[in-house]
Amino acid sequence: MLRADRSFAAMTASKKFRGPVVATDEEHPLIAFAGKFGDPLFDYLNAGVAFARAEDLLRDAYDLSAILEANSPEDRRWYPWFGAEIVSYYAIGYVTCLEWHAKSRLVDLLNFQPSSLRVTDVQKTITDKLIVQMVSKQASVTQLVGAALKVGNLETYFSVVGRVFRELGIPCSVTEWLTGSSPDANVCWLKNEQLANLSRLFEFRHMLVHELGIATMGHPNVRDAWAPDDAKINGQQVASLICGVEAALTRYAPRLFPNLLNETRSPIDAVETMTDEVNRLDTKIDTAVRGWEWNDDQTAAAWQMAREKFADYCAAEQHFISTAGLLHWRYFDARTPLRLRVLRYRLGFLEELGSHIATALDDIPDATAAV
Repeated sequence: MLRADRSFAAMTASKKFRGPVVATDEEHPLIAFAGKFGDPLFDYLNAGVAFARAEDLLRDAYDLSAILEANSPEDRRWYPWFGAEIVSYYAIGYVTCLEWHAKSRLVDLLNFQPSSLRVTDVQKTITDKLIVQMVSKQASVTQLVGAALKVGNLETYFSVVGRVFRELGIPCSVTEWLTGSSPDANVCWLKNEQLANLSRLFEFRHMLVHELGIATMGHPNVRDAWAPDDAKINGQQVASLICGVEAALTRYAPRLFPNLLNETRSPIDAVETMTDEVNRLDTKIDTAVRGWEWNDDQTAAAWQMAREKFADYCAAEQHFISTAGLLHWRYFDARTPLRLRVLRYRLGFLEELGSHIATALDDIPDATAAV
C-alpha cells in the first residue's frame, strides 16, 4: 500500500475527518452545508470550481454531440431531432454552476468585508435553534448565508454579483461590463440577446426539475427539448458569463480578496499572495519602528529579535508542513490550510501592531504597493 493510501486511511479513521456531511434528523441542513464546505479539506465553494465544472460539462456536451451525430446521420433523422433525452439535462448542471458561482462570491465578499452583511441576509434564516447549533458546530454566519442563498433566476444571480461589484467599488455595472459598454471594458463577453437566453435557461431548468408536462411528455412536435447544438450554445454562454464576471474581479478586486483567478481563469496562489502581503506590511512596520522619533535602542533591538525569531519559527513550520508524510494525501490538500493559518496569524499580529503606529506607517511608501 502506498504512503498516500495509508495516510488517507488514517485520516478517514480520525474523529476530525467526517467525509461528506449530510444533515441528521437533529441537525439543520444549513449547518450541514456550513460544516462540509467550511472545512478547508473540502475547499470547493469557490469561483474556480464553478468555472471548471461549467467547462467540464461543456466539453462533455461536445463529446456527446459527436457520438449522437455519428450514431444518427442527418439523412436518417426524424424531425424534430433531439439526439437524446439526456441532452436537455445539461441545463440543470449549467444552472448549478451559476448558483455555485453566486454563492461562492457572496461568501467571499462577507469573509473579506464583514461590514457588507445585511439584515436581509439572515432574516427568516438564523433562528434560536440554529444559533445554538452554530455555536456547537463552530459554523460562521457567512457560511450559513451562502448555504441559504437560492439562485432561481438570472435576476437573482445578477443581484448577487452586482452587490459584489458595488461593495468592492468596481466602476461599472455587471451588465455594462459583460456587454462591453463600460468605458473600461475591452471585451464583449455576452450580447443582450444572449443574456435573454440565459434568463430562459433558468425557466427551462425549472421545468425539467419540477414538471413532467406536455413540454417533456407530449408529442415530439410540441416538446421543449434541447438538441446537442443547444447544449453546446448554452454551455458556451454560461462559461462566458462566469468568465466575464471573473475578469472584472481579476482586474479590480483587492489583492487579498479570496479565491481570485488570474487572466487564464486559474486560481491565484493564496499562499503566495498572503506571503507578499505579510512581507509588505512587515517591511513598512520595520521602517516605522526603526525611525520612530522617540524610539530607544531596546525597542528596535527587541523588534529585530522578535522578527528574526519568527522568521526561524515560520521556516521550521513550513519545513514540517512540506515534509510530513501524514499531510501528503492523494485527494486532499492538507498543507495549504496549515500554511495559510501561519500566515494569517502573522498578518493579524502585524495589522494589530500597525494600528498602534498608524501615523508613522502613513508616511512610509510601499516597496511593492498592493493593488
